[in-house]
Amino acid sequence: MNSEPESERQDSAWVAIETPFDAGQLKDFLGGIERLYRINSLIEFEEWRNNGNGKYLFKVKNLSNGKSLETDLDVEADEGGVNASYSSGLKRATRFRIKPNPDGLASLVITDDYGGLPAEEREARIDEVDKSLVQWGHDIHRYLHQWKHWSWLPGWRWY
Repeated sequence: MNSEPESERQDSAWVAIETPFDAGQLKDFLGGIERLYRINSLIEFEEWRNNGNGKYLFKVKNLSNGKSLETDLDVEADEGGVNASYSSGLKRATRFRIKPNPDGLASLVITDDYGGLPAEEREARIDEVDKSLVQWGHDIHRYLHQWKHWSWLPGWRWY
């Protein structure tokens, strides 16, 4: 794993994923925000609703902590990747960052941000921490390598 800046580590968790794609291809992949979340094998979806303009509603059960969550998701793309902010729950945001590598390929760094609430409240709600991040990283890694391997086949789909 790569080192993250101090500001990225405070009240956050992150995972770095080596990918078989360059930064441009990875940026295209990040354009499918619903796909990114559905790749997480520890999330059971009850509802995903696209409300337009980068705004979504989703209801899920997180199998990693046994908690249900209903939240609005506000998604914004920038030059470095995608930011997804949550309207409720302990987790305040998830950032998907593209890190170009010297070999021409790119890594994907996913950071879950738990800042923004007082420390006492975060401590009292520690059972809400999403423990699926490492598995999600494995799931995305596997997905991207399968996509690279099989996408030449006519009829092969992302979903």
